[in-house]
Amino acid sequence: MSSPSMEPRHARHLSKARLEIHHAIQLVAAVGASYGAWLDGDEHTSLLWTAGRTLRGISIPCAQPFHLELEPVALELSIRADAADDGAIFSLIGVTMLDAMRWLRTRVGERGLRPGLLTAPTHADFPASPLAHGATFDPRLRGDRAELTGYFAVSASLLGGLAETSGGQSEPRVWPHHFDIAIRLSAGHSVDGKPASTGLGMSPGDHWYDEPYWYASPWPAEPDAHPLPPLPPNATWHSDGWFGAVLRAARLPEQALAQEAAIRAFLTSSLGASRAMLARASRARAQTVRK
Repeated sequence: MSSPSMEPRHARHLSKARLEIHHAIQLVAAVGASYGAWLDGDEHTSLLWTAGRTLRGISIPCAQPFHLELEPVALELSIRADAADDGAIFSLIGVTMLDAMRWLRTRVGERGLRPGLLTAPTHADFPASPLAHGATFDPRLRGDRAELTGYFAVSASLLGGLAETSGGQSEPRVWPHHFDIAIRLSAGHSVDGKPASTGLGMSPGDHWYDEPYWYASPWPAEPDAHPLPPLPPNATWHSDGWFGAVLRAARLPEQALAQEAAIRAFLTSSLGASRAMLARASRARAQTVRK
């Protein structure tokens, strides 16, 4: 697998670029939320990481079905007919979110949809940025945006492989709320009547870790379970706000092949640890019921 560049020593300096792309994908999510067929778990607002290193929204049903794509390095938004490769392209560089929404309303109106229905998803805990208050997208962050695509490309490949071999989703999805790329793998049993599963993914950073990180989060969570299963070197258990195993980008080796090996080892090992915890919880609940 050919790997885009990931620079662990630079991992904590990507927050501005992360916020730009995070805000930009809200435009793609807005079209899915406003015009897409509703899907369980808000999947109609999610995006796919494509082989061309773009973020693609769901297909919108209309006379000529279309979808939106965001090229995250150049920050180019395109609206494309599902049956064609070409389409209208809008550069976000030097414009505001409001400018982009105006462009989108014009484009969806041309496809026979009601422009007034286009509204962006809202989240109370969405990260603050000057972009939400009229600032423009910054051309100087192109290099940092390119580096972030490396994290998404490697993660999409590794997560996709795990999904195929573990009976999960057919492909990882990027979620606009937290901007993580993730899959969810069933444990094949329940805990307290809830279907047990593990969420595996990569976050480009957030208020917990101001750098990209990979995670494995069991559900239902067992943060008080002891002893916690061991994890690979440099990985830790996280319990502030959510529970799961974490591998931070700053703790990766410098060499590209070694980076992929470390991420793969973490995802595989932490999935096993998560499933062991869930199985232990299921057995404990069953014993309690029998008593």
